[in-house]
Amino acid sequence: RVLFRSQIPTSDVSPMYYSRKICTYNLTVYELAKPNNTYCFSWTELNGKRGSLEIGTCLLRYIDKIPSSVTELSLFSDTCSGQNRNQNISALFLYLVQTKPNVSVIEQKFLESGHSYMEVDSMHSAIEKAQKYVPVYTMHDWLNIFRMARTCRSNKKPFSVEELKYNDFFDLEALSKLIMKNKNKNTNGEKVSWLKIKCLKYLKSKPGIILYRYDHNSDYNEINVFGKGRPISLNEIVLKKAYIKPRPISIQKKQDLLKLCKSGVIPDEFHQYYKSLTTSKNIEDNNIPEPDIQDSDSLSDGDE
Repeated sequence: RVLFRSQIPTSDVSPMYYSRKICTYNLTVYELAKPNNTYCFSWTELNGKRGSLEIGTCLLRYIDKIPSSVTELSLFSDTCSGQNRNQNISALFLYLVQTKPNVSVIEQKFLESGHSYMEVDSMHSAIEKAQKYVPVYTMHDWLNIFRMARTCRSNKKPFSVEELKYNDFFDLEALSKLIMKNKNKNTNGEKVSWLKIKCLKYLKSKPGIILYRYDHNSDYNEINVFGKGRPISLNEIVLKKAYIKPRPISIQKKQDLLKLCKSGVIPDEFHQYYKSLTTSKNIEDNNIPEPDIQDSDSLSDGDE
């Protein structure tokens, strides 16, 4: 799975290149098993950020779609700690492996740095080719591009596309705080270095236990996240919503978008949409694209 980032509006008009735009996100999932089903879970910055809460919600929706005959899941991704390898995602998988009747094993595998090419990257290549000469003014334009991207290149089934709104995302940080009482030491009392982990495994037969290892071949170590306290019944937990209303954009970003409307770069029929966007002076913004959230000595999402 990989997160694909884009913007609204998008075209080859030069004034648009230098303007702040609405960020859009698309988590892509590619199934290695035939017939290689593909999924796009998409949202804009008006509805969510690009962290573990959003990524985890998309994975939950994907797991909801898998056939009841599937009992074990192996998920491959890069080592981005803010999105993939963190306690919020781990809390979600601990929760799902206990609450999904058919799922008995969930395994995460993180690729080595410099060797992170995956089949899912072909989805991004197809999307970029499908969009190359198509201007984008709304999220619906992007959704249509996602749907047609695969059919442009082959006779395979089109990407399954789903748009998420602000009230679709779950507060996985709250879930993590509730169940991850211990995450820093394994059952042998040794410190856990989350940034070095290459594999994580969650078993229905071991509620509250995370199996981990620092490579792809050695034996697993165990973390009892419940600690020494009373075990938590994960089946009784109800996930909370992450957002209660759409997220505003910066005043500067809206000003740039309205300038594009006034100059005619954005067609008249889309002006009302951009005028209706809410703003907040507490949001700082600039004209530099957001960098990827990478591993660092200071773990995001409270990994350690």
